[in-house]
Amino acid sequence: MPENSSLHKLHQVLKEKRTNMQYEIPTLWNRLQFPSEPVRDGVERVNPYDFLIETIEKSILPHAVDGRDYHQSVAQADGYLQTGGDWIKRASVYSMQVRTSTSWDHDGSGYVEMENSVGMKDTGTFVKTLAADPAPVIHGNRYVVLIADLATQS
Repeated sequence: MPENSSLHKLHQVLKEKRTNMQYEIPTLWNRLQFPSEPVRDGVERVNPYDFLIETIEKSILPHAVDGRDYHQSVAQADGYLQTGGDWIKRASVYSMQVRTSTSWDHDGSGYVEMENSVGMKDTGTFVKTLAADPAPVIHGNRYVVLIADLATQS
């Protein structure tokens, strides 16, 4: 994946802005068994920067295809558009409403806030979707294709 891709840029920003803070996440998001502190049943505490950096490094970047231009449509680059659209029969399609699917009370205040007590969004974001979506583990490089296409359109 090129160094100027949206995913690499996000990875770099997370590394640059990293601070020592704690953030609660649903246990279901921690499918890679990132080091965490249990809070209560179904909830763990992590450093959000370290958690997202590791998610990108371990479940997404290793599946990138060398030499693929992730700034262009992957369907076009892989020749799927010439198949008359039957590629969808072999595809795994996911759909979610990001704002609601990845909303979580990360500071444990009892409220989902636009900006919580540690200055983070409790509302859903595309970045949190990287950790919440099981596709990287299940489908490998197909997920990288999806992320790259979505990230370059924003």
